[in-house]
Order: sequence, then structure tokens, then C-alpha cells
Amino acid sequence: MSINRRSFIKTGAMVAVGSTALGSMMTAADAYAQKMPLRVLTQVEQATLASLGGVLATGAEQAGLVHFVDYQLSVDPNDCMLTAKYFQVKPPYVDFYRGGLSALNKVCKKQFGKAFNEISKPQAEAVVESLFDGSVEGWQGPPAMLFYLLVRSDAVDVVYGTPEGFEKLSVPYMAHIMPPEGWS
Repeated sequence: MSINRRSFIKTGAMVAVGSTALGSMMTAADAYAQKMPLRVLTQVEQATLASLGGVLATGAEQAGLVHFVDYQLSVDPNDCMLTAKYFQVKPPYVDFYRGGLSALNKVCKKQFGKAFNEISKPQAEAVVESLFDGSVEGWQGPPAMLFYLLVRSDAVDVVYGTPEGFEKLSVPYMAHIMPPEGWS
């Protein structure tokens, strides 16, 4: 069965983050809650992405943003459902994410003497705003605005692109075709 990114996200951002005793799939939020091991991102990258996601979309960390991105970075680029694929970022996508997360930390260390996940909320929001408007000083990664846009899109999709996310917004979930239950 072929599945597109939107359908995947709408089913609860389900990811195959590892086999459980039953060999079943779990959502990215479940993977986060169960502290499933990650495959690709380093601990520094995980912490940075979690913090960035929290600034971009409240609840992204608990919704499993890091687990979702990490899993998608581990699959064949043709099967990847990260926004980077749809913006025709050249695979491997891990290079794009690593470059952006590294550049973000370097900028913060230069400005504040700390990594992104260690700075204050107002400082983090200011840095994110400078990513958005392209005014971030000393950025040496993928285009700052593109990095902002792609990570924000992934964060928003994981938090709100599900029936539960629509419920949080008090918006009726009216999928054209209801996604199937349980992926195997």
C-alpha cells in the first residue's frame, strides 16, 4: 500500500521505532513516552531538535518530534516523510538536519556561550525569529529560513496533524478518507 506524508501524519505520526513484544507499530508520541532508543541523531542533536521544536510548536517534544525525525532520517529517502523531501532537499536528509542543528548551536554558543537547548526562552525565541527573517548572524548551515520552515512544518504536523491535534484546536477532524487503523 502506498501512503503519502499527510496520511502518515494524520494517523498519529506512527513510526516503526522498534519492535515491541507484539511486533506492532507505535506513534511518535508513544516512542517518546517509552524512551525508545534513537537511530541516527546524536544526543546533542536530539536535545537541540527537542528544544527547537518546543519553540516552534508547543508540545512538539511530547508529540515525539525527535523520534519522528530520527526514524524518518533512518529510512530510504524514497520512503521518507519529512518536509525536506517535498522541498526537494538533496538526500541524505540527515546532512540537512545535522547542518542546521550544528549551525544553530554554533550561533548560540557565539552569542550566549551556551547551546540552543541551554539558553533562556526569550533568547531562543529571538534566535528562532532571526532564522525566520534570515537575519541570524554567523549562520553557516543550510539556508536559515528553509531550515526554520522545514523543522517548523515537521513540528506542527506531529503536534496538530492528527485527529487528536485537531481536537486540541477544537476543530472538527474531517478527513476526506479516514486513515486506516493500525499499520502493519
